[in-house]
Order: sequence, then structure tokens, then C-alpha cells
Amino acid sequence: MELTLKYFGRIAELTGKTEEIRSAAVETVDELDSVLRREYPGLSMATYTIAVDHEIVQPSFPLKTKVEVALLPPFSGG
Repeated sequence: MELTLKYFGRIAELTGKTEEIRSAAVETVDELDSVLRREYPGLSMATYTIAVDHEIVQPSFPLKTKVEVALLPPFSGG
């Protein structure tokens, strides 16, 4: 499965990138999150929300190929 991953704010700092395209053998957002936390250990200490194709989703959300997955840090108001 090919996924476009986008990282914002603190998440981009922890991964060292703002975007990447990767192949992953995962079926759900939760499985992808586990893979990313193993690859980028700093994510385990971070708080973030995951969106798929611009919609915030639950961890059990099923993934399909050619989707955009964004890891979003907490929003701050002002």
C-alpha cells in the first residue's frame, strides 16, 4: 500500500521531515501509528491526531492505497 504521510509542527521536528511517501503493509490507522512510533521513537511521547484525506479518524479506521495521512499536533488558539 502506498501512503503519503504529512507531518506538521512538533511532529515534523520529531520525524525530521514534513512529508514522505512510503509503502506499508498495514490495514488500519492504528497499525500505521505503531509502525511510525517504532521508526520515530519520539512520537511515543507526543500528542497528535491522525487525519486521512483531510478528515480526523479513529484508530480503527481502515486504510487504502493512495491516501494522504496527516499527523497533526494539538492546535493552539489565539
